[in-house]
Amino acid sequence: APARADERAPEPEPERAAVAIADADDVVVDDAPPAESSSSSSSSSSTSAPEKLVVGDVTLTPYHDDTSGYVVSIPDGWARDQPMANVPEFHPVGEYGGRRFRVATTPVGRVPGDGERVRNLADSDAEDVKSAGYESPTAYAIAEATKFAPVRGSPGAKAGPTGAVSEILESSVSEDGKYYYYEFRTESVYPFRFWGVSAIGPGQIGGARKLKRRDVVSVVCQMPEDKAQPGDYELFRAIVKNFRVDDF
Repeated sequence: APARADERAPEPEPERAAVAIADADDVVVDDAPPAESSSSSSSSSSTSAPEKLVVGDVTLTPYHDDTSGYVVSIPDGWARDQPMANVPEFHPVGEYGGRRFRVATTPVGRVPGDGERVRNLADSDAEDVKSAGYESPTAYAIAEATKFAPVRGSPGAKAGPTGAVSEILESSVSEDGKYYYYEFRTESVYPFRFWGVSAIGPGQIGGARKLKRRDVVSVVCQMPEDKAQPGDYELFRAIVKNFRVDDF
């Protein structure tokens, strides 16, 4: 993809790394059944993503991370960076500050009830986990958006020094409760659009997984709204929609 003007996205506060819904249009899956919808009225699966995914003129290939236990579809030809430990970031070659997405793995320990539903984390004994917004997809979307800018209508939105605010566009949960999805935008000097999905992963391979110490695995996609080209939003929605964690 051609390089675009360099824009700097707002960065979250140094808490846990944020990682970003609607059904993607014009998505074709080669040699695989259609991907299931990620809305609250449909089911989701923790099995592997399709062999190949085509969105417009972009082909995506699934990447399976055995260590953390997830599958994410990556556009062919995109570069991979590692800005933080265990947080790979993907973007078109030569494009920085524009279209990109990252995958973050956040340890959450034992999940109450040993379940796979994200809602279970709201009952965690760990205060930082309990307060992360896991009680509902809307609360979680607000918590994630607030890392970039106060949500419109909140007290912080009025007091913010830069005047930047975020707006929740959508939040939903898969029918089985395993995936929280969200979409929001930030209004500032450079308006950005974000898409995200989070799920409980099996934990790091080895001792942590054997001891049932789980992770929340999250994907966050983002891009400047004024640089959007036809198909960009559908591409990121497809990446989020087809994200899967391994069974455990």
